[in-house]
Amino acid sequence: MTSDMVVALTRATNDGHALFGHNLNATPGQSLCLIRTPAHDYATGECVRTTHLSIPQARHTHTVLAGRCGAGWGYDHGVNVHGVAVGWTAIRTRLESDTPALTGPDLVRLALERGATASQAVEVLTDLIGRVGQGSCGNPGRDSALLIADGREAFILEAAGRHWVVGHVGSVKALSGVCLLRQDWDRISRGLADLAITCGWMPQDGCKLDFAATLGLRTADHTGAFRRWGLATLALEQHAGKIDDVLVRDVLCEQASMLHPADAETAGSFLVRLGQPDELPLAWVALAPPVPLFLPVLPVGSLPECLSPAPAGCRFARHLTRWAARTSEDLVRREAAEIQRGLDIRVAEFLPEACALARCGLDAALELSQLATSFMQHCTEQVERWLFDPEKADTPEKAEVNEEVFVG
Repeated sequence: MTSDMVVALTRATNDGHALFGHNLNATPGQSLCLIRTPAHDYATGECVRTTHLSIPQARHTHTVLAGRCGAGWGYDHGVNVHGVAVGWTAIRTRLESDTPALTGPDLVRLALERGATASQAVEVLTDLIGRVGQGSCGNPGRDSALLIADGREAFILEAAGRHWVVGHVGSVKALSGVCLLRQDWDRISRGLADLAITCGWMPQDGCKLDFAATLGLRTADHTGAFRRWGLATLALEQHAGKIDDVLVRDVLCEQASMLHPADAETAGSFLVRLGQPDELPLAWVALAPPVPLFLPVLPVGSLPECLSPAPAGCRFARHLTRWAARTSEDLVRREAAEIQRGLDIRVAEFLPEACALARCGLDAALELSQLATSFMQHCTEQVERWLFDPEKADTPEKAEVNEEVFVG
């Protein structure tokens, strides 16, 4: 199933931060789980086992907060402590790969663990795709499109077998599960144009390769993906210069509502606020669509136990699903909006102190981790109280007059 992604760079947002969004679409019944992988140093010569093959391990990997469906090795989307966000969607191309290769989730994880900037993550990806290939073993032609962003720039990478094209994002961009890069790519893998000419897919007339027209194929979700891409593109372009996290949440929720429930549903949504290299990346995750509730999470702190992966899905998502099942659709929207307002107030209280600690670097790393851990724990507890025991919860109105940052 194809997923949906959006990005708005600083010139398009209302506060000078970039915003990255990803809807993980899956077959009905699948759920999103959150994973936090701490940074790690490795010895020279060590290897890492990905989904289908082993590759040399990097000497150092970055801390990553990510989401995925199932228990595979890779991630469907995520952000690292350096403020690099990556997501993927499946596309189909003419180039078949029937040998073990890197999957889309493998590429997301490797880019996040090895890239300290968006451009560095792109270099990681193009090198790996060229050397070991990508695609779904046993499903020829199922390739990957990735969106890579940090607080300063963003890139689209569309892959076909061991080949790729990369396009630089100007201001805003939406992606779905179709090839979108035509002749607007900025870089191309060595030999791809010659291969297309040799195979008779394009004439040898000196024209620039049209990647989507030459190599792209229709997917089962082709029409639906284009509709969701069009909706997101229109919303982003109409609000350029005024885009905020509320708008991106609304776009992600609207895209999720456009899926046919018998074929696919959004298993989870991920939204990241990205700043300058010394700023703190902040993410919001919706774990139980169609409940439009985004919980704030950070890569610098330990995730609350109720968000930990489990065979039956994380406890927090189960609670949300149970609450929604016994609540009318209109009431779910109204209550979720009220709870979201309270969470946003807490985020606004938390960020100044957390960002100040982040700018102190290693000297304040432990204090920042403890603060972030306590903040996430408090938010999850408050949401569960709002849902199941509202008399004991701090209401959004109380949050508005409470100037204290919650640390326990």
